[in-house]
Amino acid sequence: LGDEDIRDQYYFIFAGEDVEGYAATLKSFENTSVLGEIPLERVYAYYHCADLYGFPSHSEGFPQVIFEAYVCGIPIIARDVSDVHMLADAIFESDEEFASLLKEQSFSRHNRDLPDELRYEKLVERCLSVFEDISG
Repeated sequence: LGDEDIRDQYYFIFAGEDVEGYAATLKSFENTSVLGEIPLERVYAYYHCADLYGFPSHSEGFPQVIFEAYVCGIPIIARDVSDVHMLADAIFESDEEFASLLKEQSFSRHNRDLPDELRYEKLVERCLSVFEDISG
């Protein structure tokens, strides 16, 4: 976020329980709000207002927030962790690449479904297969 062009072009909202530690630094930027944890009943209201979802985590399983942003049609730019690339519109490795994506690409909302391999029925099939293998 050190690039002033990016800070002037976007309004950043940082939400979640882990952003509290960054609050002092992030609040020093204009066009930035640090909300902390958002009550579950309000989460989708924020997704529907968002133009873009950035996922900067350095390590993660497969985060639920990626699914949530995806099904809400929000373009996703994410650090290349886990299988996030399956749903992301763009992947970055470094903070500099993240800034570059924000400056150089335009993103628009989508109407989309989950890829077949991530649909509920397929996930259930895979889980049942695992249980069958375990039970012998």
